[in-house]
Amino acid sequence: MIFSNQEIIRDNNDIRIGSVQMDSQEISFNNYTLKVKHRILKLVTHYVKGLMADGLLYEQAIKETADLVYGYLNISKDDLFAADEEQITDDIIKSFEYQNWETKVYYRFLNTHVGVTTKETNIPAGGDLHKDISEETIAHLENEESLWTILEALVSENL
Repeated sequence: MIFSNQEIIRDNNDIRIGSVQMDSQEISFNNYTLKVKHRILKLVTHYVKGLMADGLLYEQAIKETADLVYGYLNISKDDLFAADEEQITDDIIKSFEYQNWETKVYYRFLNTHVGVTTKETNIPAGGDLHKDISEETIAHLENEESLWTILEALVSENL
């Protein structure tokens, strides 16, 4: 099951950024953001491996992946050092675009049960998708999920 709580996942960008696979019927904000980070790490790793399959050395693949990410997202100039996939993922998480998206999601989590919900409170993870999420987006996620999916959604979310 994909995380699809309508209170949290409200549009195509939300589903493209935050569509994580669920093992249970409920999740806390902290566990949700950890799953999103793990998903981003997996996509970064897959992208680097694809570049290496095309003949680049590991260091070159990391640099090209980092250049792609840094070209899309607003990341502090102090953080422009990518030694590996985890550092690139951390830079994505620190970016203005990701932080803006995560803040919106955080307040949606808190609004599920006003005054009761905290970062550790579990909320329902499933349900029908929000009416503003298109069938095309779901089909794209099922067929062609990539690092581009996250980057384009983060940029689009902040336009």
